[in-house]
Amino acid sequence: MAISIPSSALSPRQTAVRRGLATFLANKVAVVSLLFLLLLLALAIAGSLVVPHDPYDVQTSVRLQGPSSSHWLGTDDLGRDTLSRLIIGARTSLTAVAIAVGIALVVGVSLGLLAGSSTRWLDAPLSRFMDGLLSLPPLVLALAIIGALGPGLGNAMVAVGVVSSPRFFRLARAASAAARQELYVEALTAVGCSRTRILLLHVAPNASGPLLVEASVAAGAAVMAEAGLSFLGLGARPPTPSWGGMVQSGFASIYDATFTMIPAAVAIVVTVLAFMFVADGLRDTLSGPRRRG
Repeated sequence: MAISIPSSALSPRQTAVRRGLATFLANKVAVVSLLFLLLLLALAIAGSLVVPHDPYDVQTSVRLQGPSSSHWLGTDDLGRDTLSRLIIGARTSLTAVAIAVGIALVVGVSLGLLAGSSTRWLDAPLSRFMDGLLSLPPLVLALAIIGALGPGLGNAMVAVGVVSSPRFFRLARAASAAARQELYVEALTAVGCSRTRILLLHVAPNASGPLLVEASVAAGAAVMAEAGLSFLGLGARPPTPSWGGMVQSGFASIYDATFTMIPAAVAIVVTVLAFMFVADGLRDTLSGPRRRG
């Protein structure tokens, strides 16, 4: 028989976690979106084991065929199975998300915590530099960085990560600047804790909620950025499967076989929406249910 723990026996932190989990689970769209992303991650990890065909196998005799029993989503302009390339392309997109969001978090959060906890001589130049990055068109800045580093998935996502870092910088800086006035920070300083320890173990966790929401939004933006750069030939290099590259390949045959670009385009849209819905659910969880009209 299951034993229920009364809420009075839980600590305030445990109670907050339970309430937050209940709030997130109440958002059905966010839950479904999270399950979809987990399924996408599983396909990306085990893609080579579940693909029905070799995604690199060129068979010109069956090029530009529509959906059939042997090729559920048809074939591309080189006769490669679209479903197989779509599954392996998920690995490319999620790898791009991990690189871009990881760089944005490391650069933005570290500089933001440093700026918020420092005196004006360091805070002002870092803040002005990040404001300058925000004022530049993201795609133009990413293209400039790719032009300096060269095309390729890794370089493209480094560019996207750098472009996304100012938003994380502002969140981390605000949390760090607010913590400077807190009594617990003064107490930790008084007992001899180093500033690095205070920032990493005490200040950064207080900003983890907004940073997690922003990371979800940035992940969706990274999917779109990777697809756009691959469409332009600056992302994943052929023959590596990429959703943006598949859309570009289908666009070249749009008048002969329009259906070839639809699966990848739908995958991009659904994945971006899933990240946005998860971010929306996380925001509700951290700030309480929104008032709905």
